Amino acid sequence: SPTKNDTIDEWTLVTPAEEDIDELIECIMDGVASSEEGKESSSERYDQDTAIAWAGILMDSVRNYRELANANVDDVLPKFSDRHPGGVPSSDTVEKWIDAAQSRSLEEIMLEILDG
Repeated sequence: SPTKNDTIDEWTLVTPAEEDIDELIECIMDGVASSEEGKESSSERYDQDTAIAWAGILMDSVRNYRELANANVDDVLPKFSDRHPGGVPSSDTVEKWIDAAQSRSLEEIMLEILDG
C-alpha cells in the first residue's frame, strides 16, 4: 500500500463532448443489424435516411456514441415525436442503439486505460 509520500497516478474517464453525427448513425444502423441477426421484432426496419433523421434528433441532447452509451431509454425516447421524419422508434430499438454505443465505448475505454 502506498505511503503518504508516494504519488499515485490517477486515471479518470472523460466522456468526449464533440459532436459526431456519423457515430450516432453507426450506432443506429448497428441496432438494425442486431435486430435482423436475432430475428427479433424485425417489423421495425428502417433505412439510412431514417437513421440520419433520428441521429439529427439525438444531436440535441446526445452528441456522440460515448454520450449515447451513458444515456437511458427513458431520457432518449421523449426526444422523438410523430412529426419527425422516421416517426418514433420503439423503446426496444433505442435500447439496441444504446447497446451498440456501449459496446463501442467499452472497446475505446479499454484502449484508453491501456494507453494510460
